[in-house]
Amino acid sequence: MDDSISMEVDGGNITQNPENMERSEMEEDIKKKKTKAVTSDVWRYFTKLGPGDDGIDRAQCDGCKQKFKAGGKQYGTSSLKRHLDRF
Repeated sequence: MDDSISMEVDGGNITQNPENMERSEMEEDIKKKKTKAVTSDVWRYFTKLGPGDDGIDRAQCDGCKQKFKAGGKQYGTSSLKRHLDRF
């Protein structure tokens, strides 16, 4: 498949090839997923660090600087909430 954008001139108007429109829409949908807002209140007190050596996302407490696994379906925000309850 060619990555170049195919354009057609129709009565003075330039239109994109429908195949390229579909790919463009799919790329926009992927970008929307990546920018999903966090919903848990714990993120006010933690900073996301990104994935560690094992590929699991990490977070650091802004107060005591302790690091936690936090991300994905297996490691959610419950451990972060329990940490905050200890203070």
